[in-house]
Amino acid sequence: MAFQIPEYHHPDFSEERFLKAPDARWEVVEMDGVAPEYFHSTSMFPEYFKIQGKWVLAEESRMDSSVVISAVSIVCIVIMCRASKEIHGKIIKNS
Repeated sequence: MAFQIPEYHHPDFSEERFLKAPDARWEVVEMDGVAPEYFHSTSMFPEYFKIQGKWVLAEESRMDSSVVISAVSIVCIVIMCRASKEIHGKIIKNS
């Protein structure tokens, strides 16, 4: 029998725990290549972030990176050493 990756099912965001969850906190990047204190480091699993009341799936899953809200993409993943205040703007922080 060949290995088969299980089908992914997103969470039911109509559940009360998701509806009552606060929006993600973010902070503007102040120095190129430096994350704000308590920034959120990503995992290899799909990650959603509540932004202005809407749950958004990060565009990719990558371990040990930062989540950035930018004008180009609502939630993109960047390796912190590549983050810059000119290209990216707001990094998601741990609550």
